Amino acid sequence: LVIRALAVGRITSKNFGALLRREFIVTILVGLLGSLVAAGFAWTVSGSFKIALVMASAMVCNMLIGAILGVIIPIIRDKFGKDPAIGSSVLLTFVTDSLGFFIFLGLASIFLL
Repeated sequence: LVIRALAVGRITSKNFGALLRREFIVTILVGLLGSLVAAGFAWTVSGSFKIALVMASAMVCNMLIGAILGVIIPIIRDKFGKDPAIGSSVLLTFVTDSLGFFIFLGLASIFLL
C-alpha cells in the first residue's frame, strides 16, 4: 500500500507522521489479536504460560517491526531515487525474518532461562 501511495503521490512529508501512527495502531491491534491465538495454541500444546508469553510477545514485536519498516523502507528508497517496488519486499523480508528470529531467542532466554 505504501508503494502504491508513493506512486500516485499520496505520501508527503506532512502526512508521513500520521501514516506511521496509523500503521502503528493497526499493527498493535492486529498483533494483539493474532498473538492471543498463537499464545493460546502454544499454551495448549506446551502447557506452559511462559512459552505462550514468549510466543505472543515475539509476534507483536515482529509485527511492529514489519509494519514500521514496511512504511520506512519504500520511502527511503524513494528518497534515494530508487524504485521502491523493486527492492523493498526483499529487504523487508530479510530484516523482519532476521530480527524476528533474534527477538524470539532473546525473549525465550529472558523468560525461560
